[in-house]
Amino acid sequence: MNILKNCTVPPEYSVLFPDTVPPGPDAISGLKPTRVKPGEDGGWVVEFDSLKGCEVRILCDPDPRVDLAGEISISPGLSDKEKERVGRCQSRWHVLIDPGDGPVLKTRKSALIALGQLLKAVQTSVGVYAVGSIRVWSLEAIADELMTKAPVDIDSLYCIHAVSNPNGSRWVHTHGLGALGGFDIDLINPSDEMLGCAHTFIQALVFAILEGALGIDEPIFQIAVPRGMIRMAPAQEFDRAVSSRFAGIRDIEDGHTDNRAVVCEPGRGKRLWRLKESSIEPSRFVMKGFRENMVFALSKSSSDLLAERAQETYPVLVKAMKEFASLELPVLIKAGCPVDSGDGLEHIWFQVNSADINGFDGTCLNQPYEVSGLNEGDRGRYGLGQITEWQMQTPMGSLSPGNLGMIRTVQSNREEIERIMREFHE
Repeated sequence: MNILKNCTVPPEYSVLFPDTVPPGPDAISGLKPTRVKPGEDGGWVVEFDSLKGCEVRILCDPDPRVDLAGEISISPGLSDKEKERVGRCQSRWHVLIDPGDGPVLKTRKSALIALGQLLKAVQTSVGVYAVGSIRVWSLEAIADELMTKAPVDIDSLYCIHAVSNPNGSRWVHTHGLGALGGFDIDLINPSDEMLGCAHTFIQALVFAILEGALGIDEPIFQIAVPRGMIRMAPAQEFDRAVSSRFAGIRDIEDGHTDNRAVVCEPGRGKRLWRLKESSIEPSRFVMKGFRENMVFALSKSSSDLLAERAQETYPVLVKAMKEFASLELPVLIKAGCPVDSGDGLEHIWFQVNSADINGFDGTCLNQPYEVSGLNEGDRGRYGLGQITEWQMQTPMGSLSPGNLGMIRTVQSNREEIERIMREFHE
């Protein structure tokens, strides 16, 4: 099933409030709900047949209390101030938003637009909890997403948790993909180098899973070149058959088993589809297979989705470059360049010298593989339609199509960033 093209699972959220009793249905009466009725076991239910084109059902339990301290502590993208504010939550509404079937990145954006209308109407919320991905969103992060019409970023569908165990072992895993109808991913003992590119690696796996190209029990799959051959082993099978050397690294409780696979070492020989459980071991590629200039495999449709998001959000970068010009923050843009054969594009990173709304002037950062007319260090002009990814690097993280809120971080920490960059250049 290609979930990227058609997702049938509606998202579920919790809208969080600071008081022990959340607002009643009167708080959203101005939105003209279709139905307001008592809940089956107490509480109340509000339903909209169409709120910004979505069916919406809001349920307030008889006991609406909530404790999300653990989820808040591990949710990505929350500043300390946002964690403090969301951490005051004591109650919630359950909100189920059905945007209809369709491409998951577009339907999830429709759901967020409807959610934004609720938040605007009620005004006392301190944040939102995305139930499937076990991720807390600040109100600012939702507002950042709603300032562009682009489909949501693929990263918004899941979250990545990294655990370092007392014995020095490492466990990196996702949440959210199983709730979409796919499966979640575990990495065992990733090397330092692999941790550095874990976001890109996992993103490539996510695209393959949601496209239906990578299964939960896949005997062999090439996720990168060079040396990027892996196997996906169902978590239960891995836990049953892996050697004692790797046992206990994964937490097998709290939803870390069902609809989940571990990235493993592919088998040897011709009968790959009949791999024995005794052959299971974590991926050596994950543990020590990183190489410079490694390229992760993406289908054309996945690359097109990244490009669409990058191009739709590109005006945010142009604005940021003007606003923060005095900070001299490095800006990189990836552009699709036609390969020599004429069959496809090679996606190449450029150091940006200048940019405007129509494109950018950049210097090639790496030697291309299949574009003979372009060499590392060459400078040229590239159009908006060639942009497939972009980032502005700061000492506190990167502004990117998936992290538009970094603008607020730079604005609120401008003096500190200016000091750091001045010392760097000196």
